[in-house]
Amino acid sequence: PTRRSSDLPYQIECVRRVMSAYRRRFLIADDVGLGKTIEAGMIFKELDARGLAQRTLIVCPAPLTYQWKAEMAERFGAEFAVFDAAELRRVKKTATDDATPWEIKQRIITSVDFAKRGSVASQIAGADWDLVIIDEAHRMSVNVNGDAVQLTQRYRLAEALSAQTEAMLLLSATPHRGDRQAFIKLMALLDPVRFDDAASVSADQISTMMIRRGKAELKDAKGHPGFRRRKVSVAPVRFTSPEWALYEAITEYTREGYNLAMRQGSNAGGFAMVLLQRRMASSVHSLRVSLERRAEKLRGLRGKIKQAKRLSSRRVAVPESLAPDLDDDDRFDSDTVAATRDDLETEILQVDELLRMANDIPCDSKARALRKFLDGVFKKDPAERVLIFTEFADTLHYLKDDVLRGYRVDCIYGAMQMPDRRSAIDRFRSGETQILLCTDAAGEGLNMQFCHIMLNYERSAEHKSELQSRHVIS
Repeated sequence: PTRRSSDLPYQIECVRRVMSAYRRRFLIADDVGLGKTIEAGMIFKELDARGLAQRTLIVCPAPLTYQWKAEMAERFGAEFAVFDAAELRRVKKTATDDATPWEIKQRIITSVDFAKRGSVASQIAGADWDLVIIDEAHRMSVNVNGDAVQLTQRYRLAEALSAQTEAMLLLSATPHRGDRQAFIKLMALLDPVRFDDAASVSADQISTMMIRRGKAELKDAKGHPGFRRRKVSVAPVRFTSPEWALYEAITEYTREGYNLAMRQGSNAGGFAMVLLQRRMASSVHSLRVSLERRAEKLRGLRGKIKQAKRLSSRRVAVPESLAPDLDDDDRFDSDTVAATRDDLETEILQVDELLRMANDIPCDSKARALRKFLDGVFKKDPAERVLIFTEFADTLHYLKDDVLRGYRVDCIYGAMQMPDRRSAIDRFRSGETQILLCTDAAGEGLNMQFCHIMLNYERSAEHKSELQSRHVIS
């Protein structure tokens, strides 16, 4: 491969291995930050120079589509069209024959969740490709339950694309995720014959089609470590007595609700209970917001039930016809496992008491521990930058508006448009902001290699005397 000044030796080796293979079908599973996008771009460029990548498709999570477009244009001089519903309609209007938009354009980037739609997926799968690149390929995996394997829409899309392309690159830093059978099904996208039976697949077979390097193993020309060693530490957080009382009350409430939901066969109700405890683990503020919404919804259900005169006090309180139509994010706030009107009244009282307890804790211990940690970081170096991930947008806004006052803080969360996300990253990179808060989903795949301190704000109860918040310094 032709080497550019910015290419690193291990990236050159990745390209050499793919280009020297009989079939260019690989899982590139290098560690986060090693440049899988660059490696894929280099492979594309080499194939293109040989006339073997005239029709190239890149499939990735929606937030990464324009990042891929920029990378391919700026680093490799390759212009790609980003296909979403609007672009698809626009290109279709220019068609002069029976060709689909996917056949008209030669180089396309699209999001996995747009591409998996029935009519869209059939059009993509009906086109021939020279090279298909799937980023965050672990998202294309299957669902495994015991011996049963369920093929997801994403997997079926990847399977169809695999049959329509000569070269295929799957990119993922976390391809295994603890499930061997699902991992082998991912490998089967590259070679369905070789990886037909998970039980008989050997490590040697996998290594022939997987490239995986960790930062710790990479050396420079002099044999020195190529990357700074990652340091992982745990910051302990001790609950106050009111926090423990709230935690135990929430635990009891969710345990009762979950068990009742399972007896009723209500998976949604059980999910609601689990989500409530996760929000408590994130922040008391996040829990408070959910309790407020739940209290409001329960009272709304009470009003609807009173209007449903056909219901007796001993019949199901919340039939499907009375349940409001809400998206998955609101599912916790809408579901109740109450079986009767009396049960519903009891649950309203429970939620009111939990809300009272949460309101007595305006700032939780973990938030204070975060502030203390950051004060120490910026006292040592005011020009430092810190990246913080959290699971819930409610926690993100609580940290920004209440806990981190006085610091220059920016946010990236799911509802933000891509131009706003890129602007936030640019401000963080330039040092205009000191702290960047991201929800887990919104921050996936973003290039933050210029920042070396990252905190994961969520915590887990390891024993009763102490909850722990993890932060990673690399």
